[in-house]
Amino acid sequence: MSTIEMVDGMQVQGPKVEQVTRGPRQHFFGYYDKCPWDATGRFLLVMETDVFDGLPDGSHRAVVGIADLEEGNRFFPLAETKAWNWQQGAMLQWLPSSPDRHIIYNDRENDAFISIILDIQSGNRRVLPRPVYAVSPCDDFALGLDYTRLHVLRANYGYAGIPAGRKLHSCPQDDGVYWLDLVSGDSRLILSIEEAASFGSGGMTHAGSHTVEHLTISPDGRRFCFHHRIILPGGDLFNRLMTADIDGSNICLLEEGFISHFCWFDSSRLIAWSRPKVLGSNLRHCGVFSKLPFRWILDWGRKKTRGFIRQRIIGDRYCLFADGSGERDSIGVGILDADGHPTCSPDKKWMLTDTYPGEKGNRTLILYNFETNKRINVGTFYSHPGYAGTTNCDLHPRWSRDGSKICFDSTHEGIRQVYIVNVEEIIR
Repeated sequence: MSTIEMVDGMQVQGPKVEQVTRGPRQHFFGYYDKCPWDATGRFLLVMETDVFDGLPDGSHRAVVGIADLEEGNRFFPLAETKAWNWQQGAMLQWLPSSPDRHIIYNDRENDAFISIILDIQSGNRRVLPRPVYAVSPCDDFALGLDYTRLHVLRANYGYAGIPAGRKLHSCPQDDGVYWLDLVSGDSRLILSIEEAASFGSGGMTHAGSHTVEHLTISPDGRRFCFHHRIILPGGDLFNRLMTADIDGSNICLLEEGFISHFCWFDSSRLIAWSRPKVLGSNLRHCGVFSKLPFRWILDWGRKKTRGFIRQRIIGDRYCLFADGSGERDSIGVGILDADGHPTCSPDKKWMLTDTYPGEKGNRTLILYNFETNKRINVGTFYSHPGYAGTTNCDLHPRWSRDGSKICFDSTHEGIRQVYIVNVEEIIR
């Protein structure tokens, strides 16, 4: 590793960071749980927009395209979409069966959100009647949800442009997780929000407004994981990390209270940032943290209580959960001391994650070795103060298919753009 140096407001520790996209337009990929590289490693999926302020309002379009990494990162537009947000884009991704040719993304057509499978070589497209959230490893089906409901309750993760049309029920029986056949277009509700809320709830169906979100499918395609979230009066969130079979049966509650981002480690275990429910759940459930001075204390604690206090006393940490039983083991206590967006390398030896801005406004890109319990800070990137709140830009780091590179979004140069860093020498 080379010495730390400052480059264009970015603190780099070793590997060179390459800027893939450039202004004047903004570029990004979106979430951390999808691979933007095609099968050859030459093309990178990217979204482009000239929107800068606030959330997309339904009239704003974004361009879906690819960057050619072998031709000076030249950007090729492929299509446009009206169904997107800053956090997760348009759920843009390569189809697993043909990751060098077919992509899928969400769009809006008339008064409905849809998904589109596009052949980037021929230009042929196929329209599916529902939007997708997660695509199965064999790409024969996808899981989805109601993005209009999500926009009303969690605007950063939903899509604008279609009025709710009716008053949203706080815990509906007729809405939740949908199964979508990517061949026929057939769909059905497999798990209602009420079913998720009723499972082990102790009466939670009557508290606040409920959503399901952050759907991810296990590597073997047999199970899926999701957040069941309750938006409490005052805006606080009560989170539940749950799994179920692909048909919505055999639900398992892994943790509840303060649960953040997660990923599948393998088909029977998951990694998630969490807090033991005995310390945080009841207080968050009653909405105490939405009241002053508790809100000030919580905000101060998020910035100050790192290391020993945050992990040894409060209990925040990454945990490896066993699906089905909920048994867990702590990961990197005292080393991984902040919430981030975790994913595992293809060989399962490394975890890639990031942090939220610290006191100086920096986000850190982190590699953690499961075998040696060692952490490497790949780089630290300034979070431009012009990107906050609804326009927030997380690093959302993503692995290349061979595990040698990392792609992330960042605003450290004053505008939202896409970057790549080669970590092959680090992870050898």
